[in-house]
Amino acid sequence: MRDQQTACSCGAPILTPRGPTPEESRWMRRLEKVLKDAPPGIGLLTIGDDSLTVYRKTDAQAVGIEHVWDGGSSRHGLDLGTVHSAVSIEGVSG
Repeated sequence: MRDQQTACSCGAPILTPRGPTPEESRWMRRLEKVLKDAPPGIGLLTIGDDSLTVYRKTDAQAVGIEHVWDGGSSRHGLDLGTVHSAVSIEGVSG
């Protein structure tokens, strides 16, 4: 377990930062390479689970479709497929 410092105002511990392990670094580099090699016009969506929806982002933009989340990409016929992951992909707003 990583060293813990005083808890933050939310009550959760503040962990001592550490860099990635060599295995984590290799995996992140491979993932980044795959994502950077995506064909032009591709978009990715998730709702915070273990999958990404791959859709035609440029087609949505070309006809003015703005609401592609919450199943919108599927309703508009933009989906190309779903890519599953061994890890949960958290969806956050910001």
